[in-house]
Amino acid sequence: MVCVVACGALWTEAEGIVRNVTNLSEFRTAMGAANPGDVIQVQYGVYQVTASSDPKHWFKRAGTVADPIQIVGILDVGGNRPVFDATGTDIDRGIFYIWPYYPNYVIENLEFRNSRGGATQSHNAAAAYIQAPNITFRNCYSHHNDDGWFSTDQADNTLLEFCETASNGYGDGYSHNYYVNSPSMIVRGNYIRDSVGGQNFKSRCSHLVFENNFMERDGNYMWEIASNNVDNTLMIGNVIIKGTSAANNRIIGLSDGTSSNASTGTLTMINNTVVSTSSYQVYFFTLSVATTNLVLYNNILTGPSTNLWSWAGSGTRTGSHNWFQTGMYIPAGITDSTVGSDPGFANPGASDYHLLPGSACRDAGNNAPQWLNRYDVWETRVPDAEYVLHLATTPRPVDSALDIGAYEYPIAMPALASSEPAADGTLPKTQNNVILLTFDAAITLPDGGAWALSIFGGGFEEGSAFTYSIEPDGVTLKAVEQGPILTDLTWYVVTPAAGFDVEAFSLDLCTLVGDADNSSRVTTADYVEVKAHMGQYTDARYDLNGSGRVTTADYSVVKSNLGQRAPAKP
Repeated sequence: MVCVVACGALWTEAEGIVRNVTNLSEFRTAMGAANPGDVIQVQYGVYQVTASSDPKHWFKRAGTVADPIQIVGILDVGGNRPVFDATGTDIDRGIFYIWPYYPNYVIENLEFRNSRGGATQSHNAAAAYIQAPNITFRNCYSHHNDDGWFSTDQADNTLLEFCETASNGYGDGYSHNYYVNSPSMIVRGNYIRDSVGGQNFKSRCSHLVFENNFMERDGNYMWEIASNNVDNTLMIGNVIIKGTSAANNRIIGLSDGTSSNASTGTLTMINNTVVSTSSYQVYFFTLSVATTNLVLYNNILTGPSTNLWSWAGSGTRTGSHNWFQTGMYIPAGITDSTVGSDPGFANPGASDYHLLPGSACRDAGNNAPQWLNRYDVWETRVPDAEYVLHLATTPRPVDSALDIGAYEYPIAMPALASSEPAADGTLPKTQNNVILLTFDAAITLPDGGAWALSIFGGGFEEGSAFTYSIEPDGVTLKAVEQGPILTDLTWYVVTPAAGFDVEAFSLDLCTLVGDADNSSRVTTADYVEVKAHMGQYTDARYDLNGSGRVTTADYSVVKSNLGQRAPAKP
């Protein structure tokens, strides 16, 4: 039951109050009244932030872990997000200023721009200033702010996923696309680019998981653990492309220079693709105060630069099964390396870092890479997703051997080679029709008793009315109709059902009872086909009544339908 309880607000027992807002005044009112489980729907438009709108005091209520408060932007017909624009306003730390005592928010589908803090805020105003635990930002766009995102050491369990973060930074080298300090943070599936004077990603987090992101065109460092990291960091499945015009030649850095800001713990990198774009760039840089240990599994480090290290820290360097550019120095602790001049990318000029068929990175990875988790326990972590341009991920293909790099070479699935009936053929039985599909490689039926085919026709899906088995050759699927299910003189389209791991196909078949010779018309020739197999025990097409044996009763099926034609395919 849905009841209107106030202007712009709806209530459901399961979800609490849904409040629709169209301007900043309504947004402030909704935020001041929100309770756990409530949803604030921000309708599409530009929400101009001014000093009088008092953004520092919008967040006044707390959700719960089970029932967070949700702030959801409603996209326009073109997929554009509602915009919070702070042009001309001196912002105190963030457009969304989330106090530490108001936790548990999920914020989606919003754009934040022009958050500038001025000298009094050290030019460090962000889209969001995150101080509270359990804050999620999803599918948001932060651009042209001092900082893209800023979190403090009270903001435990921060999640930023599928967000675009671009062109943030004051230009002084002290403001960044990400400037994060959370005790625990996950950054997943994001597009991070074009930092202005600062870094694309700067972390002072205690624990960080940075997975399946795409980063390019930095203004300074590309990615850095500036300090902390006491509970370890994992980088897995990322694509990192160093900018050609960055003010700093470093790609990945550890520590930002002082003993009080030394990076510690362990950084584990698994199945990342890291690309330099100039010969002077350095892949890994540490200062002498850094004690961070580096573990590398299944990474590609490639480009015109062979300067793998500027390593002054005391941390160890270990790992295995990485691809390195010819000429790089590989420490003794990193074993089973592949070295070459070209890792074999599909089309790097178009940001496609999938592997070519002949790449030396194929099947060359460590199948059980491990990382040191936040509890200082080594555990296996196999990459299970890949970044999709842009702001999406997809499951990583699984085969017997991991590839090196952020992308697994696509696994070839069995393809349909032939069928009985053939395409545009007929199903001639009154019941128990049989479809045989032969593939070019061995097939496996879906788990859990799910049907293998989706069979649509006459407005109905009939895949569940068939039983499925694999013939002794291992490559042929046999689908048998269970009784008189299909409608005569009807076109059906057969496609693989979800869970049946074969290449996509579409097979059009028409029911035409009595068409024993598959001519698309019932004629006296069908009497001849039945006669030629008289007495045989079979479920082939000339067993027209589906009894399992060809008898004189099948003559009757022909007689009853003599002259019928398959209808034109719609």
